[in-house]
Amino acid sequence: VPSKCSYYWDEALTRRISELDSVKSAVSLGTVLSIELLGEEGYSSTATAEIVGDLGEKGIYCRPLGNVLYFMCSPFTPHTECKHLLETLA
Repeated sequence: VPSKCSYYWDEALTRRISELDSVKSAVSLGTVLSIELLGEEGYSSTATAEIVGDLGEKGIYCRPLGNVLYFMCSPFTPHTECKHLLETLA
């Protein structure tokens, strides 16, 4: 049985995302998933701009902050929706 903190975001898929060439780290805790991209760092980074646009076209919305993307779900989001999001990112 997964812990409550890892229930929303599948650990194996999160790990797979963290191993992508363009990703520095991927971390999930509770209802939040953060993905830090390699390259330009800091709040003024535009590293996430293209990805945010591409995901938006697929109906996936996230909060970019510099070179980090934040994905949030609610406590009522089905695990299958979180898994679908992770599969799209991986």
